Parts: sequence; structure tokens; C-alpha cells
Amino acid sequence: SSGINAECPLRPGGDRKRKIGNDHFARHDFERASRNYTSACKYLDPPSYEANGEPSSELKDLQAKTWCNLALSELKGGKLAGGIQAVNRALEIEPRNTKALYRKGKLLEQKGELEEAEKALKQAVSIEPGSQGCKQFLKELSKKIANQKKKQQQMYKKMLNLEEEEKKEKSTDCDSALIPLLNK
Repeated sequence: SSGINAECPLRPGGDRKRKIGNDHFARHDFERASRNYTSACKYLDPPSYEANGEPSSELKDLQAKTWCNLALSELKGGKLAGGIQAVNRALEIEPRNTKALYRKGKLLEQKGELEEAEKALKQAVSIEPGSQGCKQFLKELSKKIANQKKKQQQMYKKMLNLEEEEKKEKSTDCDSALIPLLNK
């Protein structure tokens, strides 16, 4: 459609870069995939001072899809900070994008931020209650969080018990030092 290309003259180049990124991704070359997705995002999602008005829903969809692909590529390549930036941009464009929320959950989980990951998944499930993938991942996250809390509680108990033991030892040390003095 010529309308969308008039709206974003850089779109064909951006779409081409996205497709090249998809090819690299399919070959598990995440570094090259990320480079192409980043390039595509520059074409498709120019800074606000270069954009003319509000982008069409078709262009927004393509922008969000490309940022989402970049997020997944960064996740697979172990670049969590870049992935989180990309997924956050996708969510700025389409706040109700459940795929982006799912990927944000995966990135945050890898980063060890389980509660934040759980928030993203709860949001995804509230938007799309029928999504089995989101529900399953949310269940796994909730279980991990519960296990983490249980481990923390056990650790605190151990620490408290050790402190109690030390107090007892100190008091018995004092007692054993006093006994000979009292017996004189």
C-alpha cells in the first residue's frame, strides 16, 4: 500500500532489515540478527522530531513486532539490558502486546528479577486470559518465587539459630570462668 510508504518513506528498508534479521535469527546468529533488528528499528521508529504525526496502526504493529524481535534476539544472545530496553520500547508503542509482556517476563527472569517478571506475566494473562503459554510461565514463576521465599526464610532461621548458639556459648563461657572464682 502506497499510503503507508508515504507515511514512512523508510519503511521498505526497515522491513527488509527486519526480514534479514529473521533469517539470521533462524540460523541462531543472534548478534547479526540483533544488528539488523536495531537497524530496522532506526528506519521504522525514527525519533519523534523526524516523525510526521501519529503513525498508522499498521506501522505501529510493524514497529512493535521489530522491537519485540530485537528483545528476543538479545535474550537469546544473553544481552539482557538491551533486550529489556527493546521490549520496553515495544510496550510504549503497544502497551497491550502480550508477546512483548511475555518476553519482558523471560528477560527479567533471566536477570533474577522474579517479582517484576511475575508482574509482566500477570498483566499479559489479564489481557489474554486464554494464552496457555503465559499462564504456564506465570505458574512456573510463582512457584520459583515461593521456593525463593522458602529458602530465604530457612536462611534467616539458620542465622537466628546461630546467633542464639553464640549467645549460649558466650554465657556458658562466662559461667565456666566464674565457677572457679565462686568456689574459692
